[in-house]
Amino acid sequence: MHLLHCLASSDLFAGTNYGKGSYFSTTSEYSLTYAKGHMILARVLTGRYKEGNTDTTRPKLTDRFHSTVNNERNPTIFITYSDAAAYPEYEIELVPERAFS
Repeated sequence: MHLLHCLASSDLFAGTNYGKGSYFSTTSEYSLTYAKGHMILARVLTGRYKEGNTDTTRPKLTDRFHSTVNNERNPTIFITYSDAAAYPEYEIELVPERAFS
């Protein structure tokens, strides 16, 4: 099991490429793609994971995984299927560069 600090956009249901759930990334670049003025730094409990696809939905009790990822060997995107899997620690407000000019 992994406990990660991940970034999420404020729109957690950002896509379905790796499953229909809440998306978290270990890199800010991915989260910035979906962020709408705010990002969330969260602790995410992934449990056992497998590579997901567009058809992956909430695991059944008989399934042997808790979350899905973009790449099993080197995951950078984690998809969870339970609200209790993520604990938001910080909200990051995004300020446009021109605000500093």
